[in-house]
Amino acid sequence: MTKEEFDKLVGKVGEETAKLVSEKWDEVSSGLMTKDQLLTEVESFAKSEQFEEVNQKMDQIDSALAEMKKAQDKARDAKPKTIAEQLAEKHDELKNAIKNPTVKGYNLDLKTNVTVGSIGSDNQGFALPGWNPPANKGLVLPAAFRRVQVPANHHGTIYYTDQTTTTRNAAATAEAGVAPESAIAWTRRSLTLEKILDSIPLTYEAMNDIAELTGEVERFLETNIALAMQTNLWDGDGSAPDWYGIYTYATDFTQAIASGLAKVDDANLADLLMKIGEYISNSKESKYVPDRVIINPRDLLALRLEKDANGNYVKVPYMNDMMNQVLNMQIIECSEVDAGTLVVGCSNQATFYDVDGISLEFGLDGNDFTYDLITLKGRKRGNLLVRTADATAWYKVTDIDTRIADITA
Repeated sequence: MTKEEFDKLVGKVGEETAKLVSEKWDEVSSGLMTKDQLLTEVESFAKSEQFEEVNQKMDQIDSALAEMKKAQDKARDAKPKTIAEQLAEKHDELKNAIKNPTVKGYNLDLKTNVTVGSIGSDNQGFALPGWNPPANKGLVLPAAFRRVQVPANHHGTIYYTDQTTTTRNAAATAEAGVAPESAIAWTRRSLTLEKILDSIPLTYEAMNDIAELTGEVERFLETNIALAMQTNLWDGDGSAPDWYGIYTYATDFTQAIASGLAKVDDANLADLLMKIGEYISNSKESKYVPDRVIINPRDLLALRLEKDANGNYVKVPYMNDMMNQVLNMQIIECSEVDAGTLVVGCSNQATFYDVDGISLEFGLDGNDFTYDLITLKGRKRGNLLVRTADATAWYKVTDIDTRIADITA
């Protein structure tokens, strides 16, 4: 028997009893019937055929509650009694209250503690705002280089001219002597502005039914494109449509170069960085002032954790307290960089040519119209330029440990 059926049964008993009392009350009021006679009428009514169906229902209640009690007895010792269990225990009192109109009610002592665990199907709660994205690499490389916004009407190409022949023969000359002759020549070169694309289809319902979803997808595409841009800025090989990366542009700091430099006692990573910086600027100080180191965080951490024989941390005198700068070179930690490699160079001699920002637009692609989809597309155009004549403004190390060994006395 359901709760609704049970409530209906109780209501029926109350209605029939109230009807009987109402019909007979006028007779009691006028003195035609005594109160004892009214009570006899009520008791007779409760035993009449009109209550046969009610009595049958009561038998069903007995059976249903008995089954409930039997099924729940097994778990009674393992958990507090439920309200249903206690109702089963109070069945006789409940039945008496229904059959006897003189009983106004009875007390049901519910001793079960109501706890959070008592709520099994409620889905209410506090919804945290926002859409939590997964972690991604830090976007640090675009800020590592000089950045130039490309003006309109650029035709997708950057043109530049390098001085490729520089014969300098100026010298002290005796009176009436022949003047030395120098030579100079230039070469015109170009760089194509390449494109990074990404897209994602959205259903009509998703865009219109969920207010925040479109903005979240837009940010997702922007992040995807920014990550692809950083990858290109690091080691893009310049084969269209790939951009050029700084690791591709940089000249290899080879074993021959490292071995030819003055040796350093107990050399470490800081010594190697200073050696490379000195090699870049030596005799070229008028143009090259190395101010950037791009390195994997793990390689820099190895230097920060270095200790002496007594277990004390080693403080490099030419580095700041955070050990993210050596001499005037800022150290940029970038997980895009392969562990064991790095780049050192002059940021003024690497220019990121940026065409606008990351642009987003909506359109129909393929069967989008048929399937009620709209495609969101993101675009980024640009490229990195280190002029050919300035190739030695940047040097790369392909094996840090080996190069440190090469400069160690």
